Amino acid sequence: MLSKAGFFYQQNRDRVISAILAGLIVLFTWFIFSHAWVTDDAYFTFRTIENWVNGYGLTWNIAERVQVYTHPLWMFLLSVFYFVTREVYLTSIIASLLVSTLAILLLVLRVAPTKLSAIVGVSLLAGSSAYVDYSTSGLENPLSHLLIVVFCFVIALGTNLKHRTFWMSFVACLAALNRLDTVLLFLSVLVIELVLAKNRKKTALEMLLGFLPLMLWEIFSLIYYGFPFPNTYYAKTYNFLPLDQKILSGLNYLWFSVLYDPVTILVIVFGLGLLMAQRHRMATAFAVGALAYVTYVVIIGGDFMGGRLLTPAYLLIVVGLVMFLLPKITARRLLILVAGIFSVTLLAASPAYTLYAKDFQVSRWNLVVDQRMRFIRAGLFQMDDFRAFNIDPQHGWINNTAFFVRSVFRGTAFRTEPEDDWVKLGKSLRAQADENGPFVETHISGIVAYYAGPGVHVVNNAAITDPLLAHLPPVYSSNWRPGHFFRVYPAGYIQVLEGDGDRLDDEEIAAYYDLIQRVTRGPLFAQERFAAILQLNTVKFDDFAPGLVDALRFPFMQHVEYGEIVAAREAGTPMGFTFTEDGSGVEVVLAETSFASRLQIELGANDPYEIQYLDRDGEIIAESHVLGDVNENEGVMTLHELKIPPKASRFGFSRFRIIGWRVPNYTPDAQQIVGELVLTP
Repeated sequence: MLSKAGFFYQQNRDRVISAILAGLIVLFTWFIFSHAWVTDDAYFTFRTIENWVNGYGLTWNIAERVQVYTHPLWMFLLSVFYFVTREVYLTSIIASLLVSTLAILLLVLRVAPTKLSAIVGVSLLAGSSAYVDYSTSGLENPLSHLLIVVFCFVIALGTNLKHRTFWMSFVACLAALNRLDTVLLFLSVLVIELVLAKNRKKTALEMLLGFLPLMLWEIFSLIYYGFPFPNTYYAKTYNFLPLDQKILSGLNYLWFSVLYDPVTILVIVFGLGLLMAQRHRMATAFAVGALAYVTYVVIIGGDFMGGRLLTPAYLLIVVGLVMFLLPKITARRLLILVAGIFSVTLLAASPAYTLYAKDFQVSRWNLVVDQRMRFIRAGLFQMDDFRAFNIDPQHGWINNTAFFVRSVFRGTAFRTEPEDDWVKLGKSLRAQADENGPFVETHISGIVAYYAGPGVHVVNNAAITDPLLAHLPPVYSSNWRPGHFFRVYPAGYIQVLEGDGDRLDDEEIAAYYDLIQRVTRGPLFAQERFAAILQLNTVKFDDFAPGLVDALRFPFMQHVEYGEIVAAREAGTPMGFTFTEDGSGVEVVLAETSFASRLQIELGANDPYEIQYLDRDGEIIAESHVLGDVNENEGVMTLHELKIPPKASRFGFSRFRIIGWRVPNYTPDAQQIVGELVLTP
């Protein structure tokens, strides 16, 4: 016989399920609200928005046309809000909350076939720290999430929607306008639509019309900015990194989620398999789209913001499960699944149902970081104050709850802008510009640049915002971080920006900068500007000035003749070299081409090294790698007998270079040392 609770459930099953679903939606909304924050990177877009609304055009520095934002659609949406409020911090949070709430309501009310599947879907989203965190942040994720759900809604409507292919393509186009790489999520579905269409010409035309806004934007971008892609694309992809290093970095990015946000990675991995197993055409297309996107994230090396790039694929998989798998599962098993989801979240470093991360620490793993905790003082809630009160052993849960409620009631629980030294610095720079006139400042922070205002020309040596630096080779770094590839300021560059110089010191860079200035500062429709646009988009800097690439990548390289090393060794005073900076190392130049087969080299402990063998033209023929012995004492040297790669021995090399090498999960010490160097046949 049924218990009273069981009987009540059977009699009121639909009401109980509706109440559970409504409660979950409220809870999930609270998760997003309590975790609301704004990251430094969002302020790169905010500065453009402020300039545009105030009549300076879609610019970062008002003197030049440069696209520093990667999400045009999100930028335009925030601009509408900012035009009304003239405030960016709370405005971006409110806009994100509205868009994120709309996405979840659309999923629950229009996409999910059953209320039970909706309950599991909301639970999956609420269990992902990455999804909750990046439902705000000031970045484009909320709008990407909404457009993914809208795309799935169009699919759910089926043939009931006239010109469905057009609307699918149009939504995919908007998503690409919001962030171009998310188009990978939708391509497999669109390909299936085209292949199975009865009238492929008509279907192809509808798709073409659907993607018309993206094509128009690319035309505008090419005319206005001079380039089809954002400046950030060139700054981040022009990096000289080998594919294997990028893939290792991308896998490391996934491993961060395994360690600190397991629900996200588990749902992605098992969700892909479950969708494939449905043997449903559209479910398979969802899985292929998500897999293509995650593969792309791995290939580009991931990101430094843990989980940020995974949320679009995560959402598509969750929606796919809600649409194609969960309706087939019994209510009991679904509720067990919900309990399992929240159990796994206990392993997360920053579960969505807690106000802050465990031990209030920033979770880091090999240069990937919990960015929300990094900018905890840019969060809407004053979590740091609450945490300080909470950890006092004299304060029980009643006192903690009272403190929290009182803070909310008094308004002291909330911020109206980030509490960061970068805000203070930016405001001081703005005051300085207001008093003394425009000037140039070098700083990497978006927060500083935004608060500094249009009177300060901010140069970023990560090249995110600078049109010249983005097209120059980055400084070599064995400890590179995704998205952070720093450049050396060319001699005279800052002086030229400040108006204290007419031309850069190096003639080849100066000639290249003339093209950049013609595109970013010249009259918009001048004939010579379009000629410069064509040249800059068809000729890379390493083809324009190939002799400067090594000088810019290794500005602190120590050069030595091999004959000097031999002479010093014979005189009993062997040479030694130490290097610690990015862009540094030791390059040994040979008097004539060598076909040596072995290299005897003495290297310092606790560091990984790469040895590159180059021909007379400076092209790398082959590389070899050495992992220095681990030793507690700094300065300890080890002699290595290396076999030179056959390709280098066979074709001959004119010089070889010793530099740092990137090894996953390996932290080098402060200095790298090179001692004995002997080439043998």
